[in-house]
Amino acid sequence: MQAAGRADREGKLTATLGRPGGRVVVFRSPDDKTPPNEYKEATELTRVLCNERKSSEEQSIQVDDPRALSNYFRRYYGQEAQQLGQRFIELRELKNFRTLAEEFEMISNRTKDVYVGHDEDSRQLIGAMEKQFREKKHFTPELRKVFQQLQRSIVGLGPWEFDKAIAAGVVLPEVVKDSGIWIAADKACTERFGLALEMTPENFVL
Repeated sequence: MQAAGRADREGKLTATLGRPGGRVVVFRSPDDKTPPNEYKEATELTRVLCNERKSSEEQSIQVDDPRALSNYFRRYYGQEAQQLGQRFIELRELKNFRTLAEEFEMISNRTKDVYVGHDEDSRQLIGAMEKQFREKKHFTPELRKVFQQLQRSIVGLGPWEFDKAIAAGVVLPEVVKDSGIWIAADKACTERFGLALEMTPENFVL
């Protein structure tokens, strides 16, 4: 839906044509593979819903159709979605916004950020960050500056990717417990493949 909104963001093409403009292309990879778990489930459900829509009288597929969105979430989450929806309404009516914020994560972000030393500068910054945080065990103005400098050295890993990387020793344990700071092992990142989820002989070739 976000991607489709960028097809004719300013409406200029629509105005020129006198009809809805822009074009959204949904493609499938040659091997038809997708990342596993939640991503795969959501993709498969989307494919089923699109096929159902195309075989019905209403062949046009509109990504912002409220009925289509409602059908998607109802079928993806099942009975749990209805229960969550009712709970959301109850808390909203009570104006219990703090509990509402705690119980509902409207935009799920389940990835974990891993700091990766991909060159000498980033490795030195990561080393300095790790040393300072172990000593202070809290964020300081100096540390915040280092974190800002390391924004380009962050790789977000999904749950299954993170678990695999931890098990393989690619991602090291948290710098400090409950800090949410993870650092990739030395040589876990290569110029050709980026951050690996498991170490191979190529990771040790200079």
